[in-house]
Amino acid sequence: MSWFSHLNRLEHDGIPIYVDPERPDWFVPSSRTDVLLQTLLHCGSPAEAVAKICLGGVEVPQKVTFDYSVLEDVLGRKPVDNYLGRHQHLELNVLKEIWFHLTDKCNLSCRHCLFGSSPAKSNSIGEKTLKSAIQQATELGCRLFYFTGGEPFLYPNFPEVIKFVQEIHPDSHGVELTNGLLLQENLESLLGLDLHRFHLQVSLDGLQEEHDFLRGKGSFSRLGANLQEARNRDLAITISVAVLPSTIAKSPCKTIVIILLPPGVPMMANLSHALLSW
Repeated sequence: MSWFSHLNRLEHDGIPIYVDPERPDWFVPSSRTDVLLQTLLHCGSPAEAVAKICLGGVEVPQKVTFDYSVLEDVLGRKPVDNYLGRHQHLELNVLKEIWFHLTDKCNLSCRHCLFGSSPAKSNSIGEKTLKSAIQQATELGCRLFYFTGGEPFLYPNFPEVIKFVQEIHPDSHGVELTNGLLLQENLESLLGLDLHRFHLQVSLDGLQEEHDFLRGKGSFSRLGANLQEARNRDLAITISVAVLPSTIAKSPCKTIVIILLPPGVPMMANLSHALLSW
């Protein structure tokens, strides 16, 4: 039986979600990867799937075969033996953290964006709904609040959201996942927060060539200037890197961290894997 035969494809609001009950695991693929997986499930064999995808002449067999080999390496690993479910390993007593997808609107249109966010998107969480959810999460014991998008800085009065989190409980901590390009114009508002209970997780996907390829020309240099200003203001920052084959080959993560990490400034590289995202 092929490694992909037990994948279950679900769909929510047009977004494909694949569940692998044997590992267990789940993931949201790019549109390109979704086409490959659907064709594999339909054809049943890699050779037939590659041939079918290449019929129109748009794709070349070498590229599709390479994509398949990457998928097989990532998803074709041996299932966990005697897996009895998460309930065997977790105790549901308190809510430790919660993530809010604030908006689909973004100032960039990144090639590898999980949600296809862009300036043209507009879906957002209503302020009343958001504050109610934050209140409920706090009552359940949550003290760590992540905010992502899209670009959170495009959510109306975003710094006020972090302020609300900090005021609702003295131990609550807010984290913003951002591309960092709107950081400078929001600095003054952020400086009014308790900076010991707020930090930025900024996306940096390699050095200039790799980062600009994924996020748009000029985004690397603009981000560098904003990060420098944020460091000058003592904002806590972590760096999130989407690890691609090209990133590893051209911009080793150690190199990225050394460039961004001046003496005495704490930073951490949070590495994530972007799978066949364009």
